[in-house]
Amino acid sequence: MLLLAVGQAGAITTNYWTGAAGDNLWTSAGNWSLGALPDSSQAVAIENSGTNSVILDSPEWIWGLSLGGSATLSISGATLQCGGFTEIETNAVLNLDGGLVVGGPFQVSGTAFQIDGTLNWAGGALNASASGLVGPDGNLNIGPGSNFLSGSLCNYGAALGTVTWSRPLPTW
Repeated sequence: MLLLAVGQAGAITTNYWTGAAGDNLWTSAGNWSLGALPDSSQAVAIENSGTNSVILDSPEWIWGLSLGGSATLSISGATLQCGGFTEIETNAVLNLDGGLVVGGPFQVSGTAFQIDGTLNWAGGALNASASGLVGPDGNLNIGPGSNFLSGSLCNYGAALGTVTWSRPLPTW
């Protein structure tokens, strides 16, 4: 998938996950098609992570994210900032136990974040500056950790996606 910027001075470069370094770490330059870590001027496409998850354990800022195919990305104890559109495609998984900021200076009005695959949100902060949505085949699993949402997530589609909250609701 190629992500393009609307209203930018030119097309955004896409840095594809290759996993060639063999350590599954986002922070290893050898795992990326451009031979360097993605930065805020680049979109990231992770289509296949093999049998292991891509691990992000340090703060990063990118233009946008396309998590597709059979890919799994785990954000643990770090924050990923995506200035543009971010999508978890069908069959892809994002495990979030850190921070995810979507939308921002490159975001055109509308949806900033779409879940068509699975988001396992164990804890941490999810900041969607424009709206986010759980698509018809999407799954949002909210775990028992300390979760903070800034922005909005809508459950939308012909056949609604699934939102599972696995912590007890407060009683008053």
